[in-house]
Amino acid sequence: RGSATWLAKALKVEEAQIMLAIDARQANTSGMENQQLSIARRWDQLQSQLDGLVVSAVRFLGED
Repeated sequence: RGSATWLAKALKVEEAQIMLAIDARQANTSGMENQQLSIARRWDQLQSQLDGLVVSAVRFLGED
């Protein structure tokens, strides 16, 4: 996979971050526990995606 694929994945993750931040703000105002748990799960999934992007970037670009 090339840099274009990596960049496309990074943009999708960025979009997910923005949407999650919006949803988290709304969940904090409404205070529903199940919404907050859903937000926490989505944060965990997003963190996993970010970790994967970093690993692939290091492989692609090298560790220097």
